[in-house]
Amino acid sequence: MTHCDECEVCIDTIDHHCGYFHKCIGGYQKFAFYAALFFGFCFFMDLLILASMTLLWGYGEWDIGN
Repeated sequence: MTHCDECEVCIDTIDHHCGYFHKCIGGYQKFAFYAALFFGFCFFMDLLILASMTLLWGYGEWDIGN
């Protein structure tokens, strides 16, 4: 067990203290941490692809109502 000075918690096999999640990452939490990073990256890439498609093809071609 290791004590974290930032959040005042003892955690088993601490890796680091994450400032974005405000938690210590280590032990059994590593899988959830890496899964959150992976899905956040996928969400960002999805937004980037949709934004580039909209900019390349223009706004008018997506109008289905007419």
